[in-house]
Amino acid sequence: MSERKVTVTLDQLSATTLWTLRDRAHAAMRPRPLIVDPVAVQAYRRIDYDFSEFGRIRQSHALRPLCFDRAVADFARRHPRGVVVALGDGLETGFWRSDSDSLRWLSVDLPGVIGVREQVMPQDARAEVLGCSVLDTRWIERVDAEDGTLITAQGLLGYLQPAEALGLIDVCAHAFPGGEMIFDTIPGWLRRHSHQDTDSTRPPMPFHLTAREAARLPRRNPAISAVTELRLPAGRGLCGRIPLAVAYHIPLGSLLRPTTTHARFAHAETRP
Repeated sequence: MSERKVTVTLDQLSATTLWTLRDRAHAAMRPRPLIVDPVAVQAYRRIDYDFSEFGRIRQSHALRPLCFDRAVADFARRHPRGVVVALGDGLETGFWRSDSDSLRWLSVDLPGVIGVREQVMPQDARAEVLGCSVLDTRWIERVDAEDGTLITAQGLLGYLQPAEALGLIDVCAHAFPGGEMIFDTIPGWLRRHSHQDTDSTRPPMPFHLTAREAARLPRRNPAISAVTELRLPAGRGLCGRIPLAVAYHIPLGSLLRPTTTHARFAHAETRP
Protein backbone atom coordinates (compact mmCIF):
# COMPACT_ATOMS: atom_id res chain seq x y z
CA MET A 1 0.00 0.00 0.00
CA SER A 2 1.39 3.42 -0.97
CA GLU A 3 1.85 6.08 1.68
CA ARG A 4 -0.73 8.82 2.00
CA LYS A 5 0.12 11.93 -0.01
CA VAL A 6 0.82 15.11 1.93
CA THR A 7 -0.87 18.18 0.47
CA VAL A 8 1.45 21.18 0.78
CA THR A 9 0.57 24.88 0.70
CA LEU A 10 3.44 27.32 1.16
CA ASP A 11 4.00 30.95 0.29
CA GLN A 12 6.23 31.90 -2.62
CA LEU A 13 9.42 32.15 -0.59
CA SER A 14 8.94 28.96 1.42
CA ALA A 15 7.94 27.04 -1.74
CA THR A 16 11.48 27.37 -3.09
CA THR A 17 12.36 24.41 -0.87
CA LEU A 18 9.93 22.31 -2.97
CA TRP A 19 11.74 23.45 -6.11
CA THR A 20 15.14 22.33 -4.89
CA LEU A 21 13.68 19.08 -3.51
CA ARG A 22 12.15 18.21 -6.88
CA ASP A 23 15.38 18.90 -8.77
CA ARG A 24 17.49 16.96 -6.29
CA ALA A 25 15.10 13.99 -6.38
CA HIS A 26 15.14 13.94 -10.19
CA ALA A 27 18.94 14.08 -10.20
CA ALA A 28 18.96 11.12 -7.81
CA MET A 29 16.51 9.10 -9.95
CA ARG A 30 18.55 9.30 -13.15
CA PRO A 31 20.23 6.11 -14.43
CA ARG A 32 23.59 7.76 -13.66
CA PRO A 33 22.61 9.91 -10.68
CA LEU A 34 24.42 13.13 -9.89
CA ILE A 35 23.57 12.61 -6.23
CA VAL A 36 22.52 9.62 -4.11
CA ASP A 37 19.56 10.85 -2.07
CA PRO A 38 16.86 8.25 -1.31
CA VAL A 39 15.30 10.42 1.42
CA ALA A 40 14.74 13.24 -1.10
CA VAL A 41 13.17 10.82 -3.57
CA GLN A 42 10.84 9.43 -0.92
CA ALA A 43 9.83 12.92 0.28
CA TYR A 44 9.24 14.15 -3.27
CA ARG A 45 6.97 11.20 -4.04
CA ARG A 46 4.94 11.80 -0.90
CA ILE A 47 4.17 15.46 -1.58
CA ASP A 48 1.01 16.49 -3.41
CA TYR A 49 2.00 19.70 -5.21
CA ASP A 50 2.07 21.11 -8.74
CA PHE A 51 5.84 21.00 -9.18
CA SER A 52 5.53 22.04 -12.84
CA GLU A 53 5.27 25.67 -11.75
CA PHE A 54 9.02 25.67 -11.14
CA GLY A 55 9.83 25.13 -14.82
CA ARG A 56 12.88 23.23 -15.97
CA ILE A 57 14.96 21.06 -13.68
CA ARG A 58 18.33 22.54 -12.71
CA GLN A 59 21.28 20.28 -11.98
CA SER A 60 22.79 23.03 -9.84
CA HIS A 61 20.25 22.07 -7.17
CA ALA A 62 22.03 18.73 -6.91
CA LEU A 63 25.61 20.00 -7.30
CA ARG A 64 25.28 22.65 -4.60
CA PRO A 65 24.25 20.15 -1.87
CA LEU A 66 27.19 17.94 -2.85
CA CYS A 67 29.51 20.90 -2.25
CA PHE A 68 27.97 21.37 1.20
CA ASP A 69 28.20 17.61 1.83
CA ARG A 70 31.96 17.69 1.33
CA ALA A 71 32.28 20.53 3.83
CA VAL A 72 30.12 18.69 6.36
CA ALA A 73 32.20 15.52 5.92
CA ASP A 74 35.40 17.49 6.52
CA PHE A 75 33.88 19.08 9.63
CA ALA A 76 32.75 15.66 10.91
CA ARG A 77 36.29 14.29 10.58
CA ARG A 78 37.61 17.13 12.72
CA HIS A 79 34.64 17.31 15.11
CA PRO A 80 32.98 13.90 15.15
CA ARG A 81 30.58 14.93 17.93
CA GLY A 82 30.03 18.44 16.66
CA VAL A 83 26.75 20.07 15.65
CA VAL A 84 25.60 21.30 12.26
CA VAL A 85 23.11 24.16 12.46
CA ALA A 86 21.33 24.24 9.10
CA LEU A 87 19.69 27.64 8.72
CA GLY A 88 16.83 27.72 6.23
CA ASP A 89 17.15 23.93 5.96
CA GLY A 90 13.72 23.54 4.36
CA LEU A 91 13.42 20.09 2.79
CA GLU A 92 17.16 19.58 2.44
CA THR A 93 18.41 16.08 3.25
CA GLY A 94 22.06 16.64 4.09
CA PHE A 95 21.69 14.95 7.48
CA TRP A 96 20.82 11.61 5.87
CA ARG A 97 23.58 11.92 3.27
CA SER A 98 26.17 12.37 6.01
CA ASP A 99 28.22 9.27 6.81
CA SER A 100 28.72 10.34 10.41
CA ASP A 101 26.90 8.38 13.10
CA SER A 102 27.70 10.89 15.86
CA LEU A 103 27.22 14.33 14.26
CA ARG A 104 24.25 16.26 15.63
CA TRP A 105 21.97 18.42 13.50
CA LEU A 106 19.63 21.34 14.12
CA SER A 107 17.37 22.37 11.23
CA VAL A 108 15.95 25.89 11.48
CA ASP A 109 13.21 27.15 9.20
CA LEU A 110 9.81 28.81 9.30
CA PRO A 111 7.12 26.83 11.17
CA GLY A 112 5.14 26.00 8.01
CA VAL A 113 8.20 24.49 6.34
CA ILE A 114 9.19 22.55 9.45
CA GLY A 115 5.65 21.17 9.58
CA VAL A 116 6.06 19.74 6.08
CA ARG A 117 9.53 18.43 6.91
CA GLU A 118 8.21 16.51 9.91
CA GLN A 119 5.52 14.86 7.78
CA VAL A 120 7.65 13.66 4.86
CA MET A 121 11.06 12.92 6.37
CA PRO A 122 12.30 10.26 8.79
CA GLN A 123 12.80 11.00 12.47
CA ASP A 124 16.20 10.67 14.13
CA ALA A 125 17.23 11.46 17.69
CA ARG A 126 20.31 13.35 16.44
CA ALA A 127 18.30 15.60 14.10
CA GLU A 128 16.35 18.32 15.88
CA VAL A 129 14.10 20.90 14.24
CA LEU A 130 13.11 24.41 15.26
CA GLY A 131 10.35 26.38 13.61
CA CYS A 132 11.32 30.04 13.59
CA SER A 133 12.86 32.69 11.36
CA VAL A 134 16.63 32.41 10.99
CA LEU A 135 16.71 36.06 12.06
CA ASP A 136 15.13 35.11 15.39
CA THR A 137 18.28 34.48 17.39
CA ARG A 138 16.61 32.18 19.91
CA TRP A 139 17.93 29.30 17.80
CA ILE A 140 21.37 30.17 19.19
CA GLU A 141 20.20 29.08 22.65
CA ARG A 142 19.53 25.57 21.30
CA VAL A 143 23.12 25.02 20.16
CA ASP A 144 25.59 23.13 22.32
CA ALA A 145 28.83 24.36 20.76
CA GLU A 146 31.23 22.51 23.07
CA ASP A 147 32.30 19.93 20.46
CA GLY A 148 32.42 22.26 17.45
CA THR A 149 29.82 24.10 15.41
CA LEU A 150 29.24 24.38 11.69
CA ILE A 151 26.54 26.78 10.51
CA THR A 152 25.18 26.18 7.02
CA ALA A 153 23.03 28.56 4.99
CA GLN A 154 22.29 26.80 1.72
CA GLY A 155 20.20 28.79 -0.76
CA LEU A 156 19.22 31.21 2.00
CA LEU A 157 21.12 34.49 2.12
CA GLY A 158 20.08 35.71 -1.32
CA TYR A 159 16.46 35.98 -0.18
CA LEU A 160 17.35 38.26 2.74
CA GLN A 161 17.86 42.00 2.62
CA PRO A 162 21.58 42.92 2.42
CA ALA A 163 21.70 44.19 6.00
CA GLU A 164 19.94 41.03 7.20
CA ALA A 165 22.27 38.69 5.31
CA LEU A 166 25.47 40.37 6.46
CA GLY A 167 24.02 40.79 9.92
CA LEU A 168 23.28 37.06 10.14
CA ILE A 169 26.87 36.23 9.24
CA ASP A 170 28.05 38.68 11.93
CA VAL A 171 25.68 37.18 14.53
CA CYS A 172 27.04 33.70 13.84
CA ALA A 173 30.66 34.88 13.97
CA HIS A 174 30.17 36.54 17.36
CA ALA A 175 28.00 33.78 18.85
CA PHE A 176 30.30 30.87 17.94
CA PRO A 177 34.01 31.67 18.50
CA GLY A 178 36.10 29.02 16.78
CA GLY A 179 33.10 27.90 14.75
CA GLU A 180 32.57 27.77 11.00
CA MET A 181 29.94 28.79 8.47
CA ILE A 182 29.23 27.67 4.90
CA PHE A 183 26.97 29.81 2.72
CA ASP A 184 26.35 30.28 -0.99
CA THR A 185 25.62 33.49 -2.88
CA ILE A 186 25.20 34.66 -6.45
CA PRO A 187 26.58 37.75 -8.22
CA GLY A 188 24.30 40.63 -9.06
CA TRP A 189 24.18 39.92 -12.81
CA LEU A 190 22.85 36.40 -12.20
CA ARG A 191 20.18 37.69 -9.88
CA ARG A 192 18.98 40.12 -12.55
CA HIS A 193 19.14 37.45 -15.27
CA SER A 194 17.07 35.03 -13.19
CA HIS A 195 14.25 37.51 -12.86
CA GLN A 196 14.08 38.19 -16.59
CA ASP A 197 12.62 34.69 -16.96
CA THR A 198 8.88 35.33 -17.15
CA ASP A 199 8.15 31.70 -16.18
CA SER A 200 10.18 31.96 -13.00
CA THR A 201 8.36 31.63 -9.70
CA ARG A 202 11.42 32.71 -7.76
CA PRO A 203 10.76 35.42 -5.17
CA PRO A 204 12.98 38.53 -5.10
CA MET A 205 16.64 38.02 -4.19
CA PRO A 206 17.82 41.34 -2.71
CA PHE A 207 21.25 40.14 -1.56
CA HIS A 208 24.15 39.26 -3.82
CA LEU A 209 27.83 38.68 -3.14
CA THR A 210 30.66 37.74 -5.50
CA ALA A 211 33.61 35.52 -4.65
CA ARG A 212 35.85 38.58 -4.62
CA GLU A 213 33.54 40.40 -2.21
CA ALA A 214 33.26 37.34 0.04
CA ALA A 215 37.06 37.23 0.30
CA ARG A 216 36.96 40.69 1.93
CA LEU A 217 34.64 39.66 4.79
CA PRO A 218 37.48 39.31 7.37
CA ARG A 219 38.41 42.95 6.76
CA ARG A 220 34.84 43.95 7.53
CA ASN A 221 34.48 41.81 10.65
CA PRO A 222 37.55 40.76 12.69
CA ALA A 223 35.50 37.95 14.25
CA ILE A 224 35.85 36.20 10.87
CA SER A 225 39.40 34.91 10.82
CA ALA A 226 39.51 33.48 7.28
CA VAL A 227 37.37 32.65 4.26
CA THR A 228 37.86 30.04 1.55
CA GLU A 229 35.87 29.51 -1.62
CA LEU A 230 34.59 25.95 -2.09
CA ARG A 231 34.33 24.60 -5.63
CA LEU A 232 31.23 22.96 -7.01
CA PRO A 233 31.67 19.36 -8.16
CA ALA A 234 31.41 18.83 -11.90
CA GLY A 235 28.08 18.01 -13.45
CA ARG A 236 27.00 17.79 -17.08
CA GLY A 237 27.02 20.21 -20.00
CA LEU A 238 27.62 23.81 -18.94
CA CYS A 239 28.31 22.53 -15.43
CA GLY A 240 30.82 19.99 -16.71
CA ARG A 241 34.43 19.66 -15.67
CA ILE A 242 35.94 21.92 -18.36
CA PRO A 243 33.45 24.84 -18.07
CA LEU A 244 33.81 24.80 -14.28
CA ALA A 245 37.60 24.71 -14.51
CA VAL A 246 37.49 27.80 -16.74
CA ALA A 247 35.05 29.60 -14.41
CA TYR A 248 37.34 29.03 -11.43
CA HIS A 249 40.58 29.72 -13.31
CA ILE A 250 40.07 33.05 -15.06
CA PRO A 251 40.32 36.19 -12.89
CA LEU A 252 36.99 37.51 -14.18
CA GLY A 253 35.33 34.35 -12.88
CA SER A 254 35.44 35.64 -9.30
CA LEU A 255 32.99 38.36 -10.35
CA LEU A 256 30.73 36.18 -12.50
CA ARG A 257 30.31 32.74 -10.90
CA PRO A 258 28.03 31.76 -8.03
CA THR A 259 30.16 31.16 -4.98
CA THR A 260 30.14 28.95 -1.91
CA THR A 261 32.09 30.43 0.99
CA HIS A 262 33.62 28.66 3.99
CA ALA A 263 34.12 31.19 6.77
CA ARG A 264 36.09 30.39 9.91
CA PHE A 265 35.42 32.34 13.09
CA ALA A 266 38.19 33.59 15.35
CA HIS A 267 38.63 32.00 18.75
CA ALA A 268 37.68 34.23 21.68
CA GLU A 269 41.26 34.64 22.89
CA THR A 270 42.45 35.91 19.51
CA ARG A 271 39.76 38.52 18.98
CA PRO A 272 40.67 42.20 19.25
